[in-house]
Amino acid sequence: MVADLFEYRGWESVYLGAAVPIPSLVSAVAEHQPDLVALSVTMPQHLQTCYLAVKTLKEKYPSLLVAVGGRAFKTSGGIYKTWPIDVYTDLATELVIWADKVVAKT
Repeated sequence: MVADLFEYRGWESVYLGAAVPIPSLVSAVAEHQPDLVALSVTMPQHLQTCYLAVKTLKEKYPSLLVAVGGRAFKTSGGIYKTWPIDVYTDLATELVIWADKVVAKT
C-alpha cells in the first residue's frame, strides 16, 4: 500500500514484500540505490529484526533515508526514538508528504 501511494505521487518504488531477510534488503538497496527505504512492522515481536535492518542499512549506507512505521510501533513506547532513522510516521500518507519535502532537498 505504501509503495502504491508513492507511485500515485510520481515516485518510482520497489516493493520487496513481507519478511525480507536483512541480507536481501541490503542487496536490494545496492541494486536499486533508492533515496528512501520504508520499513513497516505489524507485530511487536518483529521490532528487533526491524532495528537490526535499520542499523545495518545505516552502517552500510549512511546517507540513505530510512523510515519506519506500522502497528507494532503504536504500542512500543516510542522505541523508534532511539533508532538511527530519519522519520517515523503513523500514517503512510504522512510519510509520502514528508518524503516529497525532504528528498527534494537532498
